Amino acid sequence: MRSLKDKVVLITGGAGGIGMGMARAFGALGSHVVLADLHQGRLSARAQELTRTGVRAETTVLDVTSADAWEACVATTEEKVGPIDVLCNNAGIGTSGKVADFDISVWRRIIEVNLFGTFYGCRFVLPRMLARDEEAHIVNTASLAGMVPKGGSPYVASKHGVVGFSGDLREELRDTKVGLSVLCPAMVRTEFVANSAQVLGGGKGGNEAMAAALQSGIDPDKVGELVARSVLEGRYYVMTHPEWRPILEEHFTEILGSFGTGADPEHVENFAVLETALRRDA
Repeated sequence: MRSLKDKVVLITGGAGGIGMGMARAFGALGSHVVLADLHQGRLSARAQELTRTGVRAETTVLDVTSADAWEACVATTEEKVGPIDVLCNNAGIGTSGKVADFDISVWRRIIEVNLFGTFYGCRFVLPRMLARDEEAHIVNTASLAGMVPKGGSPYVASKHGVVGFSGDLREELRDTKVGLSVLCPAMVRTEFVANSAQVLGGGKGGNEAMAAALQSGIDPDKVGELVARSVLEGRYYVMTHPEWRPILEEHFTEILGSFGTGADPEHVENFAVLETALRRDA
């Protein structure tokens, strides 16, 4: 995008952490920020904080796992504030545990918030962006856990899903005016653990060691600034922690080294047929 001045930016999970970092960064560039979150009290406090610094900020209570709530949120936002120019699908939760012991309802809830929440945001905002045929952008918050399997299994599965979903969506958007970024942070100094526990209930998101580890992470405002720059530059992958590059290199080197001669050395994949079958306009 050429400029973020006067653009309407909707940020889910906007009442704290990376969401607020994004809000401050977009607001500093002149955007009109809309914070979406489950907690009205926290939303109001954050909006007041932004307003005191000269940022135009609105709030909306949103359960990202509800399609009906998304539809209402988008319609209300566009009616009261204006068309959404930038969508930041940032809401996310997670916890750790062994697969054999995981509470099924917790597993499902994490997938619903992290993956379905991202899909719903795109599903209800993107058609309006495409219909306007003007510059717009979507930011999907994944994680480095979406690149390498490090973290609780539902969190890793959901964030791999966000990365894969974003990659497929990128192809759909290639010839449109809607840009796309996928954000893959590692440890960021947020209240992620406490917030996850609150959403999951019964202390099911609690992990004192992880909560302490996150406090050694980077400033969420720095992440927000990187995201805003990436939107302006049209950057797809947004990586926050270069220290992870050797870990990713090792991971993908193992994958590439596993091909060998394949299941049938005499077979040659017909990519032309595959591409025809996968055509978006078919």
